[in-house]
Amino acid sequence: MKRKISSKSFFSISFFLLSSYYIVRIIGMEIPFFETLFLCLLGVILLGSLSYLAYFDLKEMSVHNVLSLVLMLSLFTLNLSLFFTYGKDYSVLIGKNFIFFPYQNFLSTIILGTIFQLIVLITKEKALGLGDVRVAIIVGLLIGYQNLLLWMNITVFSALFYGSLIAIKKKCFKGIKIPFVPFMVLGVMVILLLKI
Repeated sequence: MKRKISSKSFFSISFFLLSSYYIVRIIGMEIPFFETLFLCLLGVILLGSLSYLAYFDLKEMSVHNVLSLVLMLSLFTLNLSLFFTYGKDYSVLIGKNFIFFPYQNFLSTIILGTIFQLIVLITKEKALGLGDVRVAIIVGLLIGYQNLLLWMNITVFSALFYGSLIAIKKKCFKGIKIPFVPFMVLGVMVILLLKI
């Protein structure tokens, strides 16, 4: 008897593995204990929230409004406070070569938010919804300008691949609807895996 793994189990296992990897990488850094603890807690909360957003979109074909808004406002507040406290040249190296740079994060937020909002307006929410715009803003506030091109490639090509598989399975290439947030989150997680 063939047993299928549920999407909930898949996201739980993926979240656990990625969080474990993140914690091991942060603990391996030579930084004080409280900074290590803070980065570990922040990473687990952030990865958990992103995983839940992806899971919710996969199941409901919509973005969880409250969680996405809280996450967006929290990252905006973090970036804004770091920007005004330390100036526009401030950046934090996390792991091997992931740079959290508030000024560049704001630039990528403006770029992603504008692109996604234009797609929503032009297609009248048939291609993307406003929830996808919120998640794009979250991504911009998190990964920054330096990782934007890599993130866009991972997101678009993985969604295209998945959509093609679904279209082939259904034998219909028109009107296929797929959730986009899981691929946006996949792009973020791949970047974190590569850079941390």
